[in-house]
Amino acid sequence: MTRIAAMVAASAIAIALLWLAPLMGLIAVAILLAIVPPWGRTLAERFLISVLVLVGAAAIVFPRAGSTPIDTLTARGFLAGLLAIGLVLYAIPSLRGTPVPRPRWTDLALLALAGGLFYWLIGAYLGANTGAVLSGLFFSGWDNSAHFTTFANTYTQQSTTWVTADGSGAWNQWYPSLHTTLWALGEYAIGSTGLSRIDLLFPFAVWSAISFAIAMTALAWIGSDLAGRWARTVTSKRIAQAATLIAAAGTASWILFGSPQLLFNAGFTNFTMGVSIVATASYLSIRSTTSARTLGWFLVPLAGIAVIGLWTPLALGLIPAGVIVAVSLVRWKALWGVIWLVVTAATALLLAWQQLGAILTAGDGETSAADFATTIGSVPTGMAPFNIGAALAAPFVAIAIAVTLRSRRPLAWGIAGPSVFLGLLAIAFVPGTDAAGTSRIQS
Repeated sequence: MTRIAAMVAASAIAIALLWLAPLMGLIAVAILLAIVPPWGRTLAERFLISVLVLVGAAAIVFPRAGSTPIDTLTARGFLAGLLAIGLVLYAIPSLRGTPVPRPRWTDLALLALAGGLFYWLIGAYLGANTGAVLSGLFFSGWDNSAHFTTFANTYTQQSTTWVTADGSGAWNQWYPSLHTTLWALGEYAIGSTGLSRIDLLFPFAVWSAISFAIAMTALAWIGSDLAGRWARTVTSKRIAQAATLIAAAGTASWILFGSPQLLFNAGFTNFTMGVSIVATASYLSIRSTTSARTLGWFLVPLAGIAVIGLWTPLALGLIPAGVIVAVSLVRWKALWGVIWLVVTAATALLLAWQQLGAILTAGDGETSAADFATTIGSVPTGMAPFNIGAALAAPFVAIAIAVTLRSRRPLAWGIAGPSVFLGLLAIAFVPGTDAAGTSRIQS
């Protein structure tokens, strides 16, 4: 009870700070989301689960073309509500004894990666004047201008439903822009009100860097946790702990010096967030498939809702985890498992259909699926220079890892599933690529 009382007191202070000292309050809430909610076995894992819940809940409370206002009150109330829910969960008897994880070296390494990557990305904009920030964003990647538009419109109109001068359909009524909705909420949470579009250029760069750093840190965590689990099956616990740090460092090196950061420069943070959410939710969901312990029953639906609002086709990567979670729930209680599967699948299909329908009917007239596929297929090299070799190898590497873990079948299938399914998605765009006359390798 002393532990819970301390959590209640700390949460009350953090929520009060959201109004008294907003920036400090936001930082305090972020820290407590890595401590308070009774999920996750490590601090890093607990924080990443909280991020998944936050993004998924935001997609529900502040949907595309929704009616919920985006302002100081709703932004701070949303954060306060999430933290309060984390506390309320301790009212469930089976969760009352959940301990707070102790800090590990891997937690500190991942924190250093997140902080270092953020500074690496935002450093060029620190101290720069407005013209320099604008030039940096535009010349780094043309798509920054498009994403800035959704961010600025959501912030200035305080809504995900925009009003246009000529009464035409606004961009956000069809574009998946959950990421910029989150950034607008963050800006209001720290008390930045009344900013002009020019004033929003630097905050746009900051929130983009924060989101990208968290997404990449999540991937590094998956690599470290998976390496540790594999190493424990073949060697000592001490060497397994070293493997987690080596895997985290290796992933961090690829992120810092390899091709992933090119996606940030190009303005594709929403795509990166979608990839990270699919990977993290899938891994967490299938890592433990015992019905009473699996987190998949709420992570998979929330991740699906979030990804549909970020980069819709990536939701296909959640199907393997969804099937594994459904089987686990059916084995526990058949009726609940079937209900979960039907509700989750129906919700995902409905939201995906609405989102894709909005995209296909955007503009002055109807766009056929074939025309849309051709438009996508005509874009070379993913709109940014990328390591094509790594992209082509990814499904095969995932399958190879799954083979080494074949004694733990749910984990093996879950690891291979996202890459294989997204590889099938790429194949589905081949006809459009051929119709556009673009190389299949470059598309």
